[in-house]
Amino acid sequence: MLAYMYLLPVTIFFLMHGRGYYPAPSYVILIAAGMMTFNNWIKTLKPKPELIYLSLSWLAILAGVIIGALTMLPIAPINSALWKFSSGVHDNFSEQLGWRELNQHVANVYHTLPADEKSRTEILAGNYGEAGALALYGGEFNLPQVISPANSFWLQGAPAAYIDELIVVGYDRGC
Repeated sequence: MLAYMYLLPVTIFFLMHGRGYYPAPSYVILIAAGMMTFNNWIKTLKPKPELIYLSLSWLAILAGVIIGALTMLPIAPINSALWKFSSGVHDNFSEQLGWRELNQHVANVYHTLPADEKSRTEILAGNYGEAGALALYGGEFNLPQVISPANSFWLQGAPAAYIDELIVVGYDRGC
């Protein structure tokens, strides 16, 4: 029953192009249910292969840990075959590349502004990766606050009324 109940939300996530980790809390329940079914099947076998069952269970856990680590942790060299595979599974790693370089580039633009313009300048970022990079490292580069319509950045509220200049990051020139 749990497996069937799981199919509807996963199908919706798939059709709506949701991220694969959104339904992740359900995986534990499904794994537990699958192990119970596997355990009940093992008990029907003759002779009783408890040692084989225990060995197969630990091998499955080890395989899961290795596959999970290779695809979900940033351990592969950038642009290697494993990097390209894990980037195909999710794009979180590629969203985190070049953050300091982005901040340095924006800082180069910001610090060329006249002093009176700097006090009336903020940064507008187009997506959550750029906004996150600028919010996280912007202080190191003495950058102004970043504003963005992406994800929860809108919770910061409307930009200050004194903004006359924007450094725009992540938008096409035609926007």
